[in-house]
Amino acid sequence: GETIMNAFNVFRRDIPAFRYATGSYDDSGQYIEGAESSFTIKASCQNTRPEDVEYLPENRRNNGATYRLYTNDILSTIESSENPDQVELFGQRFELSQSEQWVNNIINHNKYLAVRVVVK
Repeated sequence: GETIMNAFNVFRRDIPAFRYATGSYDDSGQYIEGAESSFTIKASCQNTRPEDVEYLPENRRNNGATYRLYTNDILSTIESSENPDQVELFGQRFELSQSEQWVNNIINHNKYLAVRVVVK
């Protein structure tokens, strides 16, 4: 398994990732965004197939570019958090969706869909 894992990691590269702390409300009721922290993941980035996009929530399907990420890292997604983790790909921010765990005892990894963040 070790040789296969090392061969698989050749396709992974460092990708900047961002996590947001839970926001809060001040005394006047104004919402304050949580602080952003950055970290790096090792992931393989691939183009999506049409069937991948079908799994996205309806309101996230038309955001443009979507990619598949394969990584050992555990990341927060739009399904599991109000503040999903984001990654930077090709100079743009992407939110993570649809986590799948692949446990085959040869190459265990997680699959995420990275959906381009549209700034409102």
